[in-house]
Amino acid sequence: MGRDQRVTAKKFSTLSVESIHYALSGWIEDLWECSTLPGITIGVRLPGARDLIQSVGFADLKSKRKLKPGDLFPIASQTKMFTSVIAHRLASRRELSLDRPVSDYLSSKKGHFKSSTLRDLLTHNSGMIRDGIGASFWSLKAPFPDKRKVLADSGTIFDSFRGEFKYSNVGYSLAGIVLEEIAGRSFTELINDEIIEPLALSNTSTERPLSAVTGYSAPNRNRELKPLVLPKSRAFTPAAGVFSSVPALLDFASALCFQSDTLLPNTAKRRAYKPHSHVNDLLDRGYGTGFFLRERRERSWVGHNGSHVGFNSVTWFDPKTGIVVSVMANASHGPALAVADGIIDLIELFLKSPPARVLRRFNGRFSNFWGKWMTLATKKELLFLDTSLYRPLLTAQHLTPVGPGEFRDNGPGRVGPIGETVRISGVKGRRRLQTGSGVAEERRQFLPDRKRRRN
Repeated sequence: MGRDQRVTAKKFSTLSVESIHYALSGWIEDLWECSTLPGITIGVRLPGARDLIQSVGFADLKSKRKLKPGDLFPIASQTKMFTSVIAHRLASRRELSLDRPVSDYLSSKKGHFKSSTLRDLLTHNSGMIRDGIGASFWSLKAPFPDKRKVLADSGTIFDSFRGEFKYSNVGYSLAGIVLEEIAGRSFTELINDEIIEPLALSNTSTERPLSAVTGYSAPNRNRELKPLVLPKSRAFTPAAGVFSSVPALLDFASALCFQSDTLLPNTAKRRAYKPHSHVNDLLDRGYGTGFFLRERRERSWVGHNGSHVGFNSVTWFDPKTGIVVSVMANASHGPALAVADGIIDLIELFLKSPPARVLRRFNGRFSNFWGKWMTLATKKELLFLDTSLYRPLLTAQHLTPVGPGEFRDNGPGRVGPIGETVRISGVKGRRRLQTGSGVAEERRQFLPDRKRRRN
C-alpha cells in the first residue's frame, strides 16, 4: 500500500460498542455527581458506530443552564493542533518551508530569533521563553500580549534548551504571526479557509460566542467556585485562542486520522506525528509538530490538552484506527487528562474482547451513602467499579460467576472481602447488590445522547 493511500478503519463489534457506551455514560454521570465540577462533556468516536457525546452538569451555575453536547468551550492549547495543520497545508502547497529561519518571512525584523525556524517553534525546540517577560495574564492581572509584545518577548531564548523540548506559547504566537505574513491573511481567516471550510466544521471560531460556557475557578476553602471572565487571547490566539465543541473536535481529529485526506495527505500527517522531543512528565509523552504523542499498550495516541482561565480539555486520537476521545470541563481544576485516560482504559478493555452475553444482564449501577458503583460484564467475569474515580478500572474488583446471581470476589484489593460471595438479586431496575461489606441499591439507568450517528 502506498504511503499516501487512505487507510480503512476497522469496525468494532456491536457488543463492544454497546458496552463502551453503557459504561461511559453511567460512569461520567456518577463522576460528576461526586465532584466539584460545574460541568463536563465527553465524546467518543469509534469507526462504524454512532458517536457517544455526553454532557452532565451546568454551562452556567447562576442561571442553572444545563450543559449541552454542542456548547462551545475555549480549547486553549488544543489550538496548537490547528496552527500546525495550517502550517503543514501551506508547506504542502510550497508556500513556505518549515526549515527556513523565521526572520526570512517577517517584514518586521523586531525580534532576535537566533535562526529559529518555523519547525523549531512548532516543535517547542526553539528555547524561547514560555509566556513572556512579566507574564501575569493567566492570573487575570493583565491583558494577553499583542503582536508587538510577542515580537519583543520572542528574543528571550534559553540557549541551553535549543533543540530540546521547552514549551512556549510565545513561540506558537510568533508562528501565527509568521503564517499571517506568509499568507497575507489574518489568523482568523486562516482558520476559516484552511480548516473550517474544508471540513464544513460547525461550532468553531476564534471569537468568543455569546453562548459560550462559563468557566470557573478551582474551589476555595469554602468549596465555592468563582465565575471567571475569559479575556481575549489577542496575539496568543495561535497558541490558545480557538473556541470549539466536543462534536466539532471529533470531526477535526477524525480528519487527522489516516482514513481521511481532507486536510493533509498521510505523508504530511506522518511528519507531523514524528516525535521530535521527549516530554519529561508523568505521562511520558513525546511531542511532534503541534501534537503530543503517547504509547498506550498497542496504540499510538496523538493529540493535545489545553488549560485556559476556567477551563480544561483534551483530545486524543489513534490515527490508524480512527478512534477519537475528547473531554471538556468548565473549571480550572478540571481533570480532562485523567478522565480521558479512564475513557481509553474502558475502550481498550472492550475492543480487546467483547463481553459475554450471559453476563450482561448483571450490568447495573448501585449506590448507598458510601458511594456509587457499577457492575460491568466482560468476557469471563463481572467488574465492580468505583465510579467516583477518574480511572475506575485501575481499582476494579474482579467477580467470577459461581452460581445464579452469585460471584466470588477475586480482588485484587486485599482490604475488601476478597474470596467472599457477592450476590445480585431482584428485578432489573430495583436490584440489590450484597457484598461482604454491605448492601447497595440499584440506581436508575442513565441514557446517553443518541442523536448523532455515523454511517
